Amino acid sequence: MVIVGVGMLRGMSWRRPAGVTAAAVSLVTQFMFIPYYPLWSISVMALDLIIIFGLARFTADA
Repeated sequence: MVIVGVGMLRGMSWRRPAGVTAAAVSLVTQFMFIPYYPLWSISVMALDLIIIFGLARFTADA
């Protein structure tokens, strides 16, 4: 995740697919933690969905 974050800040070409992949993996793994930490897991899942939407939807480089 740190490497993907650095890639985002530096504008690397692989930043979007790597970011979507990392957020998707995080989203799927949060399902395992729902019985133990329901509020935290759902919060992280919502954040992962926002990240995936942001990376997949907006393609204009700033």
